[in-house]
Amino acid sequence: MMDTTTNKSPLPQSPAPSEADLLTINILPSIFGFLDWKDILRVRVCKKWRDAATETLVPPSYEPKVTLDECGYIIPRKEDDLEESFQFNVCSGSSYAALEVLKMALPKLQQIHLSAFEQQNEEGIRKANLFLPQSELPPLAKFMDGIDPNPHANNCSKRRYISFDVNIITNFKYLRNLIIEDAPLNGKYKCIFNLPNLRDLSIFNCNDLIWDLDMLSGLPMLEELHCENNAGVSGDIKSLCILKDTLRELTIAKCDGIKGDIMSLACFPNLEDLDASNVDCDSIRQLDPEKHFSKLESLHLPKVLERIDQAQDFVGVLRLLTKRVEYPYMTVGLADDSADRYEGMEYGPLPPLVVEMVKVGSRIGWRWTNDLSGYEEQSCDINWMDEEPLDGDDGFEEYKEELQELEGYGQGFFNSFTLHPPNEKEYHNICTTRKEEAKKLQEEFEEKLRHIFNQANMFDSDDEEKKDDDDDS
Repeated sequence: MMDTTTNKSPLPQSPAPSEADLLTINILPSIFGFLDWKDILRVRVCKKWRDAATETLVPPSYEPKVTLDECGYIIPRKEDDLEESFQFNVCSGSSYAALEVLKMALPKLQQIHLSAFEQQNEEGIRKANLFLPQSELPPLAKFMDGIDPNPHANNCSKRRYISFDVNIITNFKYLRNLIIEDAPLNGKYKCIFNLPNLRDLSIFNCNDLIWDLDMLSGLPMLEELHCENNAGVSGDIKSLCILKDTLRELTIAKCDGIKGDIMSLACFPNLEDLDASNVDCDSIRQLDPEKHFSKLESLHLPKVLERIDQAQDFVGVLRLLTKRVEYPYMTVGLADDSADRYEGMEYGPLPPLVVEMVKVGSRIGWRWTNDLSGYEEQSCDINWMDEEPLDGDDGFEEYKEELQELEGYGQGFFNSFTLHPPNEKEYHNICTTRKEEAKKLQEEFEEKLRHIFNQANMFDSDDEEKKDDDDDS
C-alpha cells in the first residue's frame, strides 16, 4: 500500500543574527569612540553604522610617525618628529573638501587644526611661468578675509586666490580642540570665538588675525589658552576673568598687544600652568601663597628680569610656590632688552640666563640654567635655601639618590658658578677652552685610530709575506 503522506520540505530558517547585527544604534557610538577618525570612516559599511558614526564623539588619538631602517627595525623617533594626527588638519583645498564631508559624516569631530595652505608645486609653477605676470599665474589658496582685513597682508597682491570659508568650523558643535597655526587668516572672525564646547584654543604665528581677549566670552568652557607670536591680539589680561572658573593652562608669549598685571590671575582657582612674557610681573613679589595661585604647579616667566641681581627678589617668592608642589617647574629669565643678556656661541651650549627652582625631597634651592631639555641642557651649581636632611632621617636615602641624579645631569659646563652666571667674557673663555679641549681629544682619538690601523696593516703584510714563502716552498 502506497504511502500517501505528502513529503513537505522544511521551512527555510533565517540565519542567526551575527554579533555585529546585535549591536544597537545606542552601543555603536561608544565602540566607535575608541577609534581614530580615519578608522571610523572606514567602518561605515551600512546605514546603521553610518548613523552611529554621526552620533560618535570622535576622541583625540596620537599617531607617531614610525620609520624603519633597512633591516625593518623601528628607528627611535626624535621629539620633533612626533606627528599628532588627533586634529583634522586643514592645509589644502582637498583637506577642506574632506572637512565638508566630515561635517555630515562625523559632525561630532572634536579636534581641528587650521594651518598654512600647501601651495602645490608652487616653485615649479614659478619656474615654468617665468615670464607670465602674477595675475595670470595659477591661483593660491587661503581663507576668506574677515572683518577689517589688513590690505597689505598678502605679499602677492596681484596674484589670484581661491578662498575657503572658515565658518565651516561652526558646523562642529562639539569641537573641543582648535589649533590655528600659520593659517592664512586676515581680519576678525567671530566664528572662531563662538564655540560653546571648546576646551583648548591654540593660536600661533597669526599676525593678521585680529582679535581681543574680550572675545573669549564666547568660549565659556575654555580650559587651555595658548597664544604665541600674534601681533593682531590685544587687550588687558584681566579680561580673562570671564574664564576664571575654567582656565587651567595659559601661555602668552610674543604678543605685544596684551598688557596687564599678572596678579590679575592670582585668584583663578584651577590655574595650574602659567607661561607669561608680555605682562607686568613685578607685583608677584607681593604674592601670598595661602591666598594666591592655589593650584599653580608651573610658572614660567622667561622675559622678566632686567638685571641678573634681580633674581634674588624673585626666588624668595618662587620658593613659596615650589614648597607646596610635589613636582614644580618654576623659572624666571632675563628680558630681551636686559644689559646682562648676551648671545650664545656656535660651539658651546646656550648661556645659563634663566633661574630655575630645584626641589629634592623637601629641600629647595635654585640655579642658573639655559632652560633646555636633552644633551644641550647645562646649569650652574645649586644655591640651597634649606638645610640638608641628616643621615638617618626618614627619606634620606631617597634624597641622596635624587640629589645624585640631579647633580649628574645637565652640569659640568658652568658648575663653578652659583649666585651669578658667567658674564659674556667668562662664557666666551669657557666655550673657547672647551673647543680647544674637544679638538685635542679628537686629535688624540684619530692618532690612536691611525696607530691601530697601522698595526693591523702590518700584521696583514706579514701574513701575506708568510703565505708567499709557503707558496714558493
